[in-house]
Amino acid sequence: MNLETESMLFSTGFEYMVSGLCAMDRPREAEDLVEDLRGNGGAIDPSAFELKSIRYGYGRLGLFHDLQRVVDQMK
Repeated sequence: MNLETESMLFSTGFEYMVSGLCAMDRPREAEDLVEDLRGNGGAIDPSAFELKSIRYGYGRLGLFHDLQRVVDQMK
């Protein structure tokens, strides 16, 4: 397996973890995961998919202040 394939697999797994946490009404944990991986040397920048999942998770729970904070981070 080459480096490009490993990177793609990690990125896809990361998307599924974030999406899964949000689907289980755990958007704060998903956001913490994104921040942890972003903070470790900037190894991973969240894609629009991850941020959309987090926004959706907060919206489903009625946590609109947190939803707006994530939207502001996207700007």
